[in-house]
Amino acid sequence: MATAGFLQGMERMFLPAVLDEDFRKLLLTDRANALKNSETPLTDSEHNPPNHKSYGGA
Repeated sequence: MATAGFLQGMERMFLPAVLDEDFRKLLLTDRANALKNSETPLTDSEHNPPNHKSYGGA
C-alpha cells in the first residue's frame, strides 16, 4: 500500500535498486538517467516529480 503523498511508480524502482547495486548507484547519482533507462514504465509525473527537497529541489 502506498504511503500518502508517495509516488506509487517510484516504489516499483526500489526492488531493482535493492537487487542491483549498479542500478542503485545510478538511481542515487543520476535519477533521471536511471528512470529513463529502466524497464519499469513510469508516468510523466513520476519521471518529473514536484520540486521538493527530497528530490533535490528547493
